[in-house]
Amino acid sequence: MDSYSVNEPSQKKSNRSKWFIGCGTAFVVILCIVLFIIFGGFAGLLALFGGEPAGLTVDMAQPTGPLSIGEEFSIDVHLVNEGTKNLTISQIKIPNNLLEVAQVTGVTHGGTAGLDFGEQTGYDFNIEIAPNGQQTVQFLFRAVAEGDINGDLDVVVGTKTSTNAISLSVIGDDGGVAVGPAADPGTTSLIPYKSVVQIIAFVDLDGEHVEGWTGSGTIISDDGLILTNAHVVLSDRYYEVVDLIVAITKAEDEPPERMFYAEVIQADAQLDLAVIKVRSDLSGGAVNFASLGIQPVPLGNSDSLSLGDSIVIIGYPGIGGETITLTRGEVSGFTSEAPYGNR
Repeated sequence: MDSYSVNEPSQKKSNRSKWFIGCGTAFVVILCIVLFIIFGGFAGLLALFGGEPAGLTVDMAQPTGPLSIGEEFSIDVHLVNEGTKNLTISQIKIPNNLLEVAQVTGVTHGGTAGLDFGEQTGYDFNIEIAPNGQQTVQFLFRAVAEGDINGDLDVVVGTKTSTNAISLSVIGDDGGVAVGPAADPGTTSLIPYKSVVQIIAFVDLDGEHVEGWTGSGTIISDDGLILTNAHVVLSDRYYEVVDLIVAITKAEDEPPERMFYAEVIQADAQLDLAVIKVRSDLSGGAVNFASLGIQPVPLGNSDSLSLGDSIVIIGYPGIGGETITLTRGEVSGFTSEAPYGNR
């Protein structure tokens, strides 16, 4: 007699129920994943792969006025780690429309050009900043074409980015003298001779104010700040400086024109550096120095120099005539001095 199971319909029903339960569980899991992505997943991904680097503060110094073709300038990216963990700067991206009007002449901290991201080009770094530490990355440029630059400079730390706006403009030259380095006559750069002034120190001689000596200075701001040597503007052991007159360079083949009185803002005799500021015209009237339209010279960074780099010295040496003079040379060495470093 053949045997058979009377429970076969019940077993099929049980298998069918298990299949439905399995599918239902999978559906619930998939639904939970979808809801997580919709309501919180994107925020979690952004927290993991985007946003501002924790603890990083970025301050950027860029030229404030229009640049002239041929003019050299810099963009300084000051990085401060205000967090509790080390930060490693892996890349800084600069706008490509900046590279269309300006040529990169140097990058500090060993930055090297990397990938083109369409609107930006990345420069690769490996800069580690400890908590409470800081570093400054300097991009050096020479303006080569007219145009307006508007874009973002991005500082990348891992998967996070700090974005900072760049806004510059380059116009035609301002009448400076285009000359080429002696080693390469085919290369030209604009010598900003109009930004160089002559400083005349008046001293007390038996109660009378007379011309004591002269020196050179460089305009470094639109409101009349001038960088010079301390020995040009300070009294010495024999004579007391009672006033300073600033003579402006109008043309390369003419003596400078005496136009302003100035006063010492800060001086360091040990460094032989001083900053003076125009205070009035020769009649004692107020001065709108910016109206002269003289382009200030941007401050450089000695870290960007190497042995053999060409340098140009321009000023009023007090010998060989009354007009401005130019001397060429090259970086022949570095001297260290505490606490100022090796350069």
